[in-house]
Amino acid sequence: MIITTTHSIQNHDIVKYLGVINANQVLGVNFFSDAIAGISDVFGGNSGTYRRNLDSLYEQVIALLKQKATSIGANAIIGIQIDFDEISGKGKSMFMITAVGTAVIVSETSSISSRYSNLRMLHELRTFVNEGLLSEEEYNREKEKIDNIVTNQVEIDTINENARKAQEEELKRVMEERVKARAEKIRNSKPLQNLTIEDIEAADVPPMENDDNTMLGIKELADQGLYAEACKFYMEQTGLDAKEAYEFVLDTCIND
Repeated sequence: MIITTTHSIQNHDIVKYLGVINANQVLGVNFFSDAIAGISDVFGGNSGTYRRNLDSLYEQVIALLKQKATSIGANAIIGIQIDFDEISGKGKSMFMITAVGTAVIVSETSSISSRYSNLRMLHELRTFVNEGLLSEEEYNREKEKIDNIVTNQVEIDTINENARKAQEEELKRVMEERVKARAEKIRNSKPLQNLTIEDIEAADVPPMENDDNTMLGIKELADQGLYAEACKFYMEQTGLDAKEAYEFVLDTCIND
């Protein structure tokens, strides 16, 4: 499967356009809790673990896009664009990467046919010279253009490939910064005893595995040090105010 950010492929003809396709991949809700154990890996300057996870996420969304293209009979995807975003709702947020491209059917252009075409053009140009319709200087200029077609195309493809790689690196950099910011928020969470009502009311509850179970949800957040979020989660589950939620979470954590 050929994939490219450009709208053409060197030495290939587009036989049929099959339409725009897209694929989404969401960062798992347990990513941050798994990352807490290795948080020093991020803030110590070595973000290898995070980068590997983000690289994997990128590869997954490309693989999904290829699957969609294959399912409709395409053998290439052109004009690929990658986007990374944070989606939120009801006080929760998740990271999502989206890939969009145009599925096409392409056929390889024969190198022999291409060479024959160039030779035929040169022959026609020489005929024009012999008939006095083209000067020798004009012929040499046109011949140079034809000779440089392949070279220029290779250079263009190299530029496009470098641009694609730069786009990937920029995307991964943004993803990494977002994840680091989230991890830093976890690291800087206030101890339970130091929380204020304002801290609790301003907290955003992150995506959770146990958001349908009050006690397990509180424990999941508290285990990550997200005490303000645990109180806010309890408020959302019960309709109680911040003070009552704080007292319940404090009592739960002390007696756990």
